[in-house]
Formats: sequence, structure tokens, C-alpha cells
Amino acid sequence: MKRTKLILLICLPLALVMFMGQTCGRGETAQPQVPPATFSDEQISFKYPADWTKEPDSEGFIVSLTAPNGRDNMNVISVDLSASPMNLKEFTDLSMQGIEETIPGYAYIRDGETTFAGQKGHEIVFTATKDGTTLKFWQIWTVVDDVAYALTFTASEDNFANLKPKVEAIVNSFIIKE
Repeated sequence: MKRTKLILLICLPLALVMFMGQTCGRGETAQPQVPPATFSDEQISFKYPADWTKEPDSEGFIVSLTAPNGRDNMNVISVDLSASPMNLKEFTDLSMQGIEETIPGYAYIRDGETTFAGQKGHEIVFTATKDGTTLKFWQIWTVVDDVAYALTFTASEDNFANLKPKVEAIVNSFIIKE
């Protein structure tokens, strides 16, 4: 039962992004450089493009940001693992199982170890189709002191490569407050 609840906590935000509000978009047009904004709360902080919109109190997320096109987005969740402590590998296995169970027609592109917020982490890139549109996902996560932190970037396949450098800058500025 605990395992099922954890899978839901991990994958519900991903499923919400997948099945709500994501539509096909055309490529982003070049925008002038804008100084970054900063998100900070009691758990995390990071810099993000000032022309991205911080969504008001997105349920299930620490924060949710939308790209200027209004469709492509990035969100961050935390999962308290203290009731069922697990290490990064166990959380990764559970996350992968959750994707397999909740995202129909997914296809992995990349899956491997990485560094996230200065911690050992894991990342996956995969695609899935919604309403005939192929979406591309980049998820990166780590586990620190019985809390898992996961960032998910979702974009239409057409926009993914254009926006990924901006999300990489977010990832590179990500700090977990211990």
C-alpha cells in the first residue's frame, strides 16, 4: 500500500502535466536576453528565465513554470520518504515503474546517472503522445535526507531542443536547502 501511494505521489504531477493543458506548439521565436528571476522557498531555490510564468500555487508541485508560448512547462515536486525511507536507486526504480504504469505509449530516449543540486541523481528523457502530439520529457531527481526532489520539463518535440538550454540553466542553479 505504501509503495502504491509513493508511485502516485511521484507520477501524479507527471500525469497531470501530460494530460492537462499541453498542446502542440510551433517553435519558439528568438527573444532578447532577460535577467533571470529567482524562485526560493524553505526547501529549494533556483534561477529561471524572467519571461517564464510562475503558476499560482499549483497543487502537487513546489512550483510550476510555463514557457512564454503558454504550453511548454517545468515543474518541481518533493516527496517525503520518511515513512518509507529509500535510497536513490530504490526511488529511481519506483519512479521508472510509475512511468510505465501511468504514461501510455512512452518511449525512453536516455536513462542514466547525473548530478542534481550537487547530489548524486538520476535523469531520464522520454517521449509520449497525447492527442496525436508527441511530447518530450526530461526528468531529473535526487534523494536528500529522506526527501526526493524531482524536476520535470515537458515540451512539444518541436520546442524541446530550443528550450532545453534554459532548463539546463535552471538545473545548474538548483539548490536544495538542508
